[in-house]
Amino acid sequence: MEQPIVLLVEDNPRDARAVQRAFTQAHLTPDLRIVENGEEALAYLQRQGPYADPSVSPYPHLILLDLYMPRMGGHEVLQYCKQDDRFKRIPIVMLTTSGRPDDVRLALQAGANAYLLKPVAVDRLMAVMGQVGLFAVDVRQVLERVLHDLQPEIADTSATVHMPEALPRVIYPEAHLAQIFSNLMSNALKFTAERPPEVTVGCDAEAQYYRFTVRDNGRGIAPKNAESIFDIFQRLGAGEAYPGTGAGLTVVKKIVESHGGQIGVDSTPGDGSTFWFTIPKAEESP
Repeated sequence: MEQPIVLLVEDNPRDARAVQRAFTQAHLTPDLRIVENGEEALAYLQRQGPYADPSVSPYPHLILLDLYMPRMGGHEVLQYCKQDDRFKRIPIVMLTTSGRPDDVRLALQAGANAYLLKPVAVDRLMAVMGQVGLFAVDVRQVLERVLHDLQPEIADTSATVHMPEALPRVIYPEAHLAQIFSNLMSNALKFTAERPPEVTVGCDAEAQYYRFTVRDNGRGIAPKNAESIFDIFQRLGAGEAYPGTGAGLTVVKKIVESHGGQIGVDSTPGDGSTFWFTIPKAEESP
């Protein structure tokens, strides 16, 4: 997995060096690209002029954006990025000396993921990196933690769970990935067909994304319900045997789509279901 790429938009060389030191002190090693103003930032993102070669100027996984700069300020860059389909999913963190309430409010309303004051504190920088999922997580480790948490349900149902030997590392918020797998696997253990559950996790690497699957041997889903189960308060099962509001899959769908992925289900009644979701590969452009 390549190092995550951070685009720092900062006109003050001293502040740029301070950010570099903060990353070093936090034991974080991104590929840090620095431009000096908003116009340069847009040229970088649009691959114009000296930034035309995508191999030399790859899209960033995160933008650290100063607020007050010559030629074009941070508010303008933020608004442009959040209105452009190519860039709106790139997390943007405002990094500024301004603590004015109006600046904070305008930035967060425009879609900034966080607002940090200079000089940047190492603990705050680390917290933000975790919040936006900047650094790669090991999918196998996430799954193992999910399975540990589900051990009571696995034991109660005498379930068998299969995982592939090799699973990738992905740039994704770890808590979100765990929530996706936890919900899908919990459903696979819950909606059984009068036999011990057998759950199989799979992963296929496509050109632009990873496709993860969670397959079960349960009761299956009627084709007419394959889309509606992702709507809030729609239930996989009927009656009191399956408690809950039915909101879990709705939340999972929102998480997957908020990170540029897709989710769906393939199922045959009486023959189990395969839930799948995709995660874009980090090397791809937005």
